[in-house]
Amino acid sequence: MNGYRLVNWTASTIATLALAVGLLAAWTSDSHAAFKLHLSTQSGGLVEITDNGAGDLVGDVGAIGFAGSVGNFVLNFTIGTSKPVIGSVLEGEINLTSVNASNFAGDVLTMMVTDTGFENPGGGTALKPFITSVNSVHIAGSLSVETYFGSNNQEFELGTQVADIGPLGPGSGAGGETTWADVGSPFSMTMVVTVDHTNIAGLTSFDANFADPIPEPRTLALFGIGLLGLGFLSRRSRRTA
Repeated sequence: MNGYRLVNWTASTIATLALAVGLLAAWTSDSHAAFKLHLSTQSGGLVEITDNGAGDLVGDVGAIGFAGSVGNFVLNFTIGTSKPVIGSVLEGEINLTSVNASNFAGDVLTMMVTDTGFENPGGGTALKPFITSVNSVHIAGSLSVETYFGSNNQEFELGTQVADIGPLGPGSGAGGETTWADVGSPFSMTMVVTVDHTNIAGLTSFDANFADPIPEPRTLALFGIGLLGLGFLSRRSRRTA
């Protein structure tokens, strides 16, 4: 990609994100103290924004917008979304979309988005699928995504890891993981994205999503049949050993 195309692609991406921020900001304002965005760099840069708090470009509950510099990343344009913009208490979902450009000194940027208060239908403990996915049009260095749920329902709680994708790049990249786990109500969800531009001046953009959908009865039935099949094969192998 030559410099002219890269500049034009970057401008187009930023314009699209800016439009998204504008549309979200037009919605009714509210507070959502549990939803937070945290940005930190290896060089010492630090930004933390609470939904609808200082530095949030989006005035709507369930959406956080940030534009500025963090450490040696001279450009960071990020939108984080959670309930009720996407997902709900019973179908948790958090999303992070970001464009990041570093200077010639390079740096490593860690972005964390977290929300609390997710629950299972009917309460109690349930076996649920956690789905993590990431897509990137351009990666200058490398990109990694980790996701967690927290049984203590705490912000940024790295309790049980359900996905570890990457590192992806350089170039474009995509990945996804689905993990079934027992989780009790209420619980938190946290996503950690690491953009590594060590000794690199360049641009990385991505869209990452972490979801806890309510499984359809057919999906649960197939999963149960699979577990029964594994149990039968295990017992049979022990008998023939």
